[in-house]
Amino acid sequence: MLDPLTGRIDRKLLCRNCFNDYLRILRFSGPRFGRVKARTPPEGIWFSYSENNSILFTQIGNLWPCPSCQEFYENLYKTVTHYSQRHPEIANKPNERITVDIDGKTIKVLKTAQGYLICSCGFVAENDKHLAKHYINSHKETV
Repeated sequence: MLDPLTGRIDRKLLCRNCFNDYLRILRFSGPRFGRVKARTPPEGIWFSYSENNSILFTQIGNLWPCPSCQEFYENLYKTVTHYSQRHPEIANKPNERITVDIDGKTIKVLKTAQGYLICSCGFVAENDKHLAKHYINSHKETV
């Protein structure tokens, strides 16, 4: 399980099947867009501050940067605590549903407080161009 104090996964607490299930749960624990949850990059973890907002924390090397001010911490627990205390205006900002125009077609997406756009398939894009490229390559039949 994920130890919030060290930011590491301790395999000793779970059997092999439960450990694999736990990693899969962490990988798909992002914000919901309908029935689909946002996917997480291999070095990242979604953290929900409430039901309607989620923040993506990404590990760089063995350090966790704050998504807002780029201060670095040795573990995820300190980063999450810092973020909620120092940046409550962003941590408490709810995700919003917006429409994006891709090749003349309007697409509904979910936008997080960090600016990530979430496609209806769970893909997380950094900006409009990244989302458009994904949508054209992965959802050709709907464009």
